[in-house]
Amino acid sequence: MLKYKKIIMLKHTFTILPGVGTRFERHLWREGVFTWEDFLTRIHIPGVSQSRKNIFDREITKALHALEKGDIDYFSIRLHHNEYWRLFDAFHKDAVCLDIETMGGPAGYGEVTIVGMYGRDQMHTLIKDINLDSGTLKDILFQYKLIITYYGRVFDIPFLHKSISGLKVDMPNYDLCFAARRLNIKGGLKKLEAYFGMRREDSITGMDGYDAVKLWGKYIEGDEDALKILLKYNEADTKNLYQLAEVLSMMLSREYGPENINR
Repeated sequence: MLKYKKIIMLKHTFTILPGVGTRFERHLWREGVFTWEDFLTRIHIPGVSQSRKNIFDREITKALHALEKGDIDYFSIRLHHNEYWRLFDAFHKDAVCLDIETMGGPAGYGEVTIVGMYGRDQMHTLIKDINLDSGTLKDILFQYKLIITYYGRVFDIPFLHKSISGLKVDMPNYDLCFAARRLNIKGGLKKLEAYFGMRREDSITGMDGYDAVKLWGKYIEGDEDALKILLKYNEADTKNLYQLAEVLSMMLSREYGPENINR
């Protein structure tokens, strides 16, 4: 049996190389080439010509330097967005979870009311008409390198772009909704939390996005307690993303990483 040692998934990733897809990546794993270092130390690899290996050696050396420098952009432009989960364990310290609340309505018509961001054990909350503006959002968001969302690639990020003038978020987005679907786990964020046994405080258990819209309406009418509950709800949504990101990253690594070839 081939010896396999778990390290960060990114170093197992060969699809960053030109012309290499997941099928050939798995071929390399089956040949015992599990990591970039394995590739560099091997003189001959079945299925890889010497000229092609020389090219790949140069590219892998660049990748190692990029990882050492923390250059996530080097990898994000070489990975399909469905593969951004591979970035998590290498860049988890520079990851920020993001979740928004709105007044309802589609992007471009409705307005963002709350933006919650959680990273490096710190919660940042921006509230409409208090501290939510493009400059403040950029200042916080761009301290990080990787965004974690749930369906944010489709909803949160486009909504922010259309609702907040001057904002452009082009950081890689590890979207947990699509990550879960690859594992055949479907449903919204609350369903995933239940699936993995995550619980919320009683005061916000069972709440959903529509409840958040109604709470904002009550706050606008002068109910300060409604805002407190809404903020608590958004904080739970946002913080729970990080725990789910850890679990899904581990599960995806087991399913689609080199660990699976020995099963």
